[in-house]
Amino acid sequence: MPVTKESLSKALRTIQAFDSEIAHYEFSLVVGRALNFIHKRLRIGRVSIALLQNDAGGFRVYDAVTGIQGIESGDFLSFEKTVITEVTKQAKPLYRPEIKKLKTFYEVDKILLQSGFKSYFLIPLISNNQCIGTLNTASKKTDGITQDKRLILELLAPRLAHCLQNVLHIEELEKSRQTYQSLVESVEENHFIYIHNTEGIFTYLSSSVKNILGYTPEELMTHYTQYLTDHPVNQEVVRHSDLSIKGVRQPPYEVEIFHKDGRKRWLEVTEVPVAVPKGTVVAVQGIAHDITKRKKAESEIIKGRDFYLTLFDDFPALIWRSGLDAKCDYFNKTWMDFTGRTLKQELGDGWAEGVHPGDVERSVKIYFDSFQARQPFQMEYRLRHHSGEYRWIVDMGRPFYDLSGIFAGYIGSCYDVTERKTAEHALRKSEERYRKLVDSVTDYIFTVEIKDGQPASTKHGPGCVAVTGYTTEEYDADPYLWYRMVHEEDKESVREHAKKISSGESMQPIEHRIIHKAGTVRWVRNTPVPRYGNEGKLIAYDGLIVDITERKQAEEEVFESEERFRILLERGFDGIFIHENLMIIDLNERMAEMAGYPGSDLLGSNVIDLFPPDSQQRIHEYIRSGRRGVYEVELRRKDGHILQIEAFGANCKYHGRNARIVALRDVSGQKKLQEQLFQAQKMEAVGLLAGGIAHDFNNILTAIIGFSNILKMKMKPDEPLRINIDHILRSAERGANLTQSLLAFSRRQIISPRPVDLNVIIHNVQRILSRVIREDIEMKVVLSGKPLYIMADSVQIEQILMNLATNARDAMPHGGSFFIETGMRIMDDEFITRNGFGVQGEYATLSVTDTGVGMDEKTQDRIFEPFFTTKEVGRGTGLGLAMVYGAVHQNNGYITVYSEPEKGTTFRMYLPLLKSAQSDGSSAGESVFIRGGTETVLVAEDDKALRSLISSILSEFGYTIIEAKDGNEAIRKFNERAEDIKLLIFDVIMPGRNGKEAYEEILKIKSDIKVLFMSGYTADVIHTRDIIEAGLSFLPKPVMPNELLKTVRQILDK
Repeated sequence: MPVTKESLSKALRTIQAFDSEIAHYEFSLVVGRALNFIHKRLRIGRVSIALLQNDAGGFRVYDAVTGIQGIESGDFLSFEKTVITEVTKQAKPLYRPEIKKLKTFYEVDKILLQSGFKSYFLIPLISNNQCIGTLNTASKKTDGITQDKRLILELLAPRLAHCLQNVLHIEELEKSRQTYQSLVESVEENHFIYIHNTEGIFTYLSSSVKNILGYTPEELMTHYTQYLTDHPVNQEVVRHSDLSIKGVRQPPYEVEIFHKDGRKRWLEVTEVPVAVPKGTVVAVQGIAHDITKRKKAESEIIKGRDFYLTLFDDFPALIWRSGLDAKCDYFNKTWMDFTGRTLKQELGDGWAEGVHPGDVERSVKIYFDSFQARQPFQMEYRLRHHSGEYRWIVDMGRPFYDLSGIFAGYIGSCYDVTERKTAEHALRKSEERYRKLVDSVTDYIFTVEIKDGQPASTKHGPGCVAVTGYTTEEYDADPYLWYRMVHEEDKESVREHAKKISSGESMQPIEHRIIHKAGTVRWVRNTPVPRYGNEGKLIAYDGLIVDITERKQAEEEVFESEERFRILLERGFDGIFIHENLMIIDLNERMAEMAGYPGSDLLGSNVIDLFPPDSQQRIHEYIRSGRRGVYEVELRRKDGHILQIEAFGANCKYHGRNARIVALRDVSGQKKLQEQLFQAQKMEAVGLLAGGIAHDFNNILTAIIGFSNILKMKMKPDEPLRINIDHILRSAERGANLTQSLLAFSRRQIISPRPVDLNVIIHNVQRILSRVIREDIEMKVVLSGKPLYIMADSVQIEQILMNLATNARDAMPHGGSFFIETGMRIMDDEFITRNGFGVQGEYATLSVTDTGVGMDEKTQDRIFEPFFTTKEVGRGTGLGLAMVYGAVHQNNGYITVYSEPEKGTTFRMYLPLLKSAQSDGSSAGESVFIRGGTETVLVAEDDKALRSLISSILSEFGYTIIEAKDGNEAIRKFNERAEDIKLLIFDVIMPGRNGKEAYEEILKIKSDIKVLFMSGYTADVIHTRDIIEAGLSFLPKPVMPNELLKTVRQILDK
């Protein structure tokens, strides 16, 4: 409902009346009058105030009007019992027109309902943006607190909150005042307590002030400065008081003040600022201590002390004194005459202005540290004389005490010690010069007296200390010290030298090592000078000992430098040379070997002549730029052969002249290896493609060959259509051979390597090879004298020879010669490095050579790629040499080709040689009679056509066949006929459970069951999938019917 002008006017009148009603300083009266006013004026059944008590965790309830059972005035309500908690948190009014419809009931809500109240309105009490509680009203009518009343209540609440907060603060201050009053009344008579406001006017003084200053507290209620004397110390009083008013606590300070009778009193004042909760200073309170008697005593002491100080004025020392504040308050006349300054300039800290800038910080620190510790001190510093020069003084200070033993300050005396410091400085300089002189002495003289041809005594000169570290006294005390200090490795030669000198044989100098007293090794040169008597006999000799350690070290460094340089020249790189303006002025032997010239031929020659034109341009660019770095060029040997070179060049000095040093490394072999790696990677990629294509043909060819054979077996020998079947079979067999060639190239053909003699294989296949080549081609076979046992598949070796013979025949259209040769070769590091392939060991070599048309280098680079051929269309598949390459590598061998156009071609194969082995004597092509049987065979094949083919072939030869389309069906059918089934024929890869998994499950049922696996996947895939293990039979697809029947019969007959 909208607020009317009449209702607003009524609200304003109510507010004015309310303000008048609660205008009081006592809390209980404010609460009682406020509650009664709202109850009667607004006719509200229940009115209460709840004040927040955070520390206690709830509210204190005040109800002076309508108490209800369960909530009494002064009761405490915890936060969780009442909805008031929500009102104080949100700081918003809350109106509940019908309590019984509330979804959530607090304990207070239930008490109100039990007491007949049906609605309530709660208003937060907010003062200075802080909620201090709530004004709570309730009615026994539903929606009993009208909008007009709620408006008035919301206007009254902040006024009530402000009034309550003020009276609470007043009560707290009154309690504090009472406590303070009781404290004040208990202070001693020579103390009084005071409070002044921020303007400096006293607002409170304790009664004891009358005993000290003669005034009553009421007489002093003015500004504090009215009672201060003009003593200089009072200049600090205002500053201290201002800082206290700003909230800065001050240390105790002294003030001189007038007594009521006009006398002067001394007070020691301690003040603290008084602040309200928000931190604003509202007053300053302090305690004043009467120290007049103490100050008088101090004054008398000072007067007496000052009298005695006059005795120091003519004292020859510079005398000073400082007080309790560490500031100097006295200097004698001698000090003033020395500095030429006035007493006013020196007092306090002024004396420090005369101290040398380099000494002032150190001196002041020593003084203040000693003052704080009450310890005597002595220090030296430079003080400015009245002449302007700085003179050195020694300052000795000590604490002094009054007659009662109380610390009173420091007194000190200073003496001019400039002459002493000058003498000390001169002495240090002299000692330093002497030490440098001694340190620079690297030799000394000794004398050896000779009697009867033997050393009698030895005297060492004073320079021995600089050279050996030992004094003359140490040598005199130990006659053999000179010998013991000789290095162990040099003692023998020194002893022999001394003997020869004593006998007069030799007076040659000797160089040897000694052990210095400090433990270091030193080199010395001993030069003896003989002295002879009147009779010409040797009576003594003088020796000059010179320290040559630095020279020896320099010689050693030069030697090591030369040695390192020589090693760099001889071993660091393949070849090194130095040139000056392109003329070679030095080189190592390896450089000459690389170039193919004698070293003498290269000295003085132009370096550019060693490089082809393309490389010359690159070299010129590097020399012009003066760059350091590695670059690649070609080196042309004397024989014209080109080497791939990695060069490093840098500017250098050679015998003081500007030159350039160049280091070369032959990387021809490395380049060749990189090319071979690229070729191998290319062949591997092509092989992967070829192997994949071959696999896809296997299943197709199996069906074609199998069903064609069945059809042929069912035809009569004179059947006219039989010839068509033969054509189909021949074409299918050609396709099978093609897939086998692809698998051989990709090294994924299934092989059966055994120890075989390479010579025996060649001997067995020789007759077949003679039919492959024509009559106009002469074939020569040269076999090694010893057996060459290798681990290989003999069928593959025969295929290699057949393919190479076929290629040789096609390369010699007009006849020629065809050679096969075997031998043995050891691959060592030199062979591997030179050829770029191989692993150390012994190898059987197989060389096949023809005298045909040959090939150029580009053709040789691609000769082993599948489907690459130089023959005309229709004469070759391009797989012959690819098959050879794959077969050789599949048998862990290597193959090389060497050919020149119109001169022929040589293929050389290297196959690892077995140290000792025997051939198994088996040979290809054994004929086996094919027979059938009556056993029951379980065939599992997911390809329906192949499954039907296998079943037809085996059924034709009497076997009983059970078919399954996958592994799971095979297990189920085996369970049904386990006793009858004698053989499993499983495809390796089938959907669901594969052949190997199905076989392992059946083994649990019948452990002796026999199995034959078939697959069109390559050997690598089978191995990777872990399908075929040692001892299990396997046939690769495509499967020839005769091969299938033969294998089945062999397995069943085991």
